[in-house]
Amino acid sequence: MSARRAEKRSSTFKLLADNSNVARKAINLHSLIGQQTFERMLTQMELMYNVVDLDRLISIHGEQIAETLITRPAPSRFAFPRSF
Repeated sequence: MSARRAEKRSSTFKLLADNSNVARKAINLHSLIGQQTFERMLTQMELMYNVVDLDRLISIHGEQIAETLITRPAPSRFAFPRSF
């Protein structure tokens, strides 16, 4: 093999190796970004679930208050005492 051809081949391998490293770094970065996106999505889902859960608790509490007001209405300010 001629010296020029060997040099060209060597530079080609070096370029491929450099590109391979760049590609590997890009894949790692893409994986990291994908992982962060996935974690953000999970966090959003957890937050939405908690909000729904809180709404349900508030709704249940509101229903209990309504039942209490219906079954035991507050005494009127103008009602006469029972002793009369």
